[in-house]
Formats: sequence, C-alpha cells, structure tokens
Amino acid sequence: MMGKLNYMNQHFLVDENVSRVMAESAEIEHRETCLEIGPGKGAITKYLAESGRKVIGVEIDREMSSYLGPLSGDYPRLRIIYGDFLKTRLPRVDKIVSNVPFNLTEPLFMKLFDLNFKYAVLLLGERFLDSVDRAHMGDVSSRLGLLASCHFDIETLMKVDRSSFTPEPSTNARVVGITPLKRNQLLRDPARYILRDIWKQKGKPTGHCIRTSLAGLAHATLNGDSNFSLEAVLDDLDLPGSILRKRVDTLTNQEIGTLYGRLKNGNVRGKLRRSARRFQ
Repeated sequence: MMGKLNYMNQHFLVDENVSRVMAESAEIEHRETCLEIGPGKGAITKYLAESGRKVIGVEIDREMSSYLGPLSGDYPRLRIIYGDFLKTRLPRVDKIVSNVPFNLTEPLFMKLFDLNFKYAVLLLGERFLDSVDRAHMGDVSSRLGLLASCHFDIETLMKVDRSSFTPEPSTNARVVGITPLKRNQLLRDPARYILRDIWKQKGKPTGHCIRTSLAGLAHATLNGDSNFSLEAVLDDLDLPGSILRKRVDTLTNQEIGTLYGRLKNGNVRGKLRRSARRFQ
C-alpha cells in the first residue's frame, strides 16, 4: 500500500494462521527492531507487537489509522509512520516483514537491494518467485528475478492459497525468508558477483563498474595478486560496447540478460588467472 493507485490493488491477508507464522518466522530478538512495510489493517502487526519487541510500521493510507491507532495504544513499542515506504527515510532496522502488494514487488525489491538488514519475511506472489527460481537455473528473462538471486538467499517457508486474501489475487503466494548474501558467498559464481557489484554502482557507466568489480574479484580470488590486465580480460569476454557505455540503471531487461549470459559463459575466473600468469 505504497501509493493510492497501488493501495487499490492491495490484497488484504485474512488468514490468521499465515499472519502468525510470518510474525513468528521473523524471530525478532530482544534488542532488534522490526520494520513492517504496509501494515494495512494490522493483520500481521498485532502478532509482531505481541512479542514485546520494537516494531515500526510504514503505511501510506491514513484511513488505516482506524485499525492501527488502537494497536499503537495497546503496544507502546509499536510505532506507525504514515508515508510512502519507497520515499521514506528509514531508521536502522534488523528484520523486515511485509505482505507485499504484488504489483509493487519490483520497486520494493529495488529498495531492499540498498537496505542493510539481517532477515526479512515477505508474502510474495508465486509468479515473481518462479522467476527467481528460473534465474537460479540459468533463465535470464526476468531482470528482477536475476537481481534478486544475486542479492538474497530466498527460502520458501509456507505456501499460501489465494483464498487467504480479500479480494483474491490472480495467483497463489508464498511466505519466504530472505537472507542478504554476503559478497564472499558469491565468489564461486563470478557472474552473479559482478552483476550484484555493478548494481551497487548503478548510477555509473557499466564498463567502469565492471572494471571495478573485476579488480575486486581478482583481489579476492588471486591471493591479492594485482598483476593482471583488466582490459585483456574485458576483451576476452567480448562484452557489447553498447552495453558498456550505458549507465547500469538504464540497462534494459534484455541487456542485463545479455551481460549476465556473457559473464556466465565467459569463464571469468579462468580469464583472470590466465591474464595474471601472462604478467608473472
């Protein structure tokens, strides 16, 4: 519920068991702060607040105050901020919980890519999650699915039938646990390492970002040996100049897929090692 138009497309969760599972799965510890994105009528909020932990809810629709206001009165560690999550400057949080409006999956994930958090429990549409699964198997048709697979470990916690919402969406859903991947976890998959790395620099030209990422990858995998040629590696990878000249955040889905495919099939690690040997 992050925009009036989007609010009209929200599917409210009415299954108490799903709400309870989501709150319990967040496992909010004593000193942790949990952020709930779009608490709506408070279906999940009340279970989060019952833990006695600090909970911050960001809700765009002030009409929901008739539901959330009484909850805030009952739970002093619950704070509701009325505003657009996508535009709100957030305090530091440890856990994130949300019943995500399916049509807001992409902008929400684009913001999550830049947030520092430990764990998230999200209720997401199966269509998006299927695209993430396909990305892990090499399908690069979905930019968002591919980027999500480079940033997070996503584990299905519970399948949710569409009858658990009102109004019913057109697809079933899943509760998933999301753990941010550390950069060193991606070292065995240089293509995902580079794609994640360049997205962190998304306002810059793609070629510059890839050079920076390759240097970091070489430092991490060649025992600190800096005697290699970035240009030689780039030439070997034969990446399209039209892509290298564009800013990362302006790349189309097809260009992101092309870039990932070239990196995936280009044996980046082997090219770095061969380049390093030539300079020994």
